[in-house]
Amino acid sequence: VTAFDAAGNETEVQREFLVDRLPAVAILVPAPDATIPGLVMVQAEAADDVDLQGVALAVDGEWYGDLAVSRGTWEIQWTPTYEKAERVLTVTATDGVGQESAASVTVLVDHPLTVALQICVEGICEDLEPDTELTAAVQLRAVAQDDGADIASVDFLVDGEPAHQDLEEPFDFPWDTTTVEDGARALEVVASNTLDETGSAQVTVLVNN
Repeated sequence: VTAFDAAGNETEVQREFLVDRLPAVAILVPAPDATIPGLVMVQAEAADDVDLQGVALAVDGEWYGDLAVSRGTWEIQWTPTYEKAERVLTVTATDGVGQESAASVTVLVDHPLTVALQICVEGICEDLEPDTELTAAVQLRAVAQDDGADIASVDFLVDGEPAHQDLEEPFDFPWDTTTVEDGARALEVVASNTLDETGSAQVTVLVNN
């Protein structure tokens, strides 16, 4: 800075200072208003003109975790709670002197209806594994869940044909295997919720009577 008086005298003062702008940050994944069916990799890009200290994720204003750099992109795995709801994801970039910039997106968490087929022996139920050998009468159970609606019904099918329907938990099917011929049999369960959404699972077993 140079100052002049009326006589033409001048005085010059010099000061050095550092220009340090706010960091830049943007969320790449997920997109705004996206539907999230489960675990998702949150990805962001962030930069600073001097020193980028770190990037963090918050969910509905609560800190979730710090993002790590992978091939030039900041990312973190987010596992949403099992509840259908809108969530606000905020990614905040911080530079070396504590300046912050943030970017946010609102997403809908909506897990799909899922169902699994189990076999119960003396009150203990375990997942029914493929090629399990079944004899005489067996107790089958379907375990269904959905984060957005109640389960309305579960249908059990044998080789594609309806065999049993249950409308209340526990969704059980006492199956007499002697009613079918020995050999490979395809068991399927189809669960429906109160919104008419469905989910299914199929297991092939070996009947040997």
